[in-house]
Amino acid sequence: MSLSRYFVNIEDRVPATFVTVYGRGCMVNGAQTAVTTVTVHAGFDLAASDKFLYAETPTNVKTDRIFTVSSVTASSVTFSGLAHSFADASLLVPLGTDSVGIASGNPNWDGSGVTIYEDPAGTLAATNSTVSVFPGGEAGFWGTGAPLWLVAHTAAGRPTRVYLDVGGVSYNTQVTSLPSASLERAGTVVLLQGGTGVADKRYWCGKLADDTYDWFEVP
Repeated sequence: MSLSRYFVNIEDRVPATFVTVYGRGCMVNGAQTAVTTVTVHAGFDLAASDKFLYAETPTNVKTDRIFTVSSVTASSVTFSGLAHSFADASLLVPLGTDSVGIASGNPNWDGSGVTIYEDPAGTLAATNSTVSVFPGGEAGFWGTGAPLWLVAHTAAGRPTRVYLDVGGVSYNTQVTSLPSASLERAGTVVLLQGGTGVADKRYWCGKLADDTYDWFEVP
């Protein structure tokens, strides 16, 4: 199993104790008032029956309502219950199939469908896709390399911050030609093997200003 390393540095005023890892949540596409179907930017992993929290910003995650998804399209999420208003560029923070049975408050952080590991060999799966934050504020794990959303929370379960589209870095991938650059490979480092008499080179995949992706040689 070839795994990539994920790493974040938690720098919140409210200290976080744990980080729970999810697939991609949603960014709201335009301000919307009193709706039960919210228009979002494409490219997310929320699905019917999932739960989510509303966040005005990555550091302002609301717990006054826990939403349940009824259905999704490529650019919208419909939820059950009363209508709600959403600010442009606000966030639908994924909770997966969290077992929380209340309409508001802190989640149980037990519904993620993402498998992550505490070791590079992939032998120790993290319980509930959750890892501890080290005393210095760092949190890390191993996974497939796909972009993920990370939610930091206190020991009492209060969310403190959401980290968007965190990609894993693969340190040991050796290739004879560069694969296509893409969002899925963002953050990946590969070793391009040279032929006879040609030195190997290391490349990193990242996003350009026009939102396309390319490989950059690492000095």
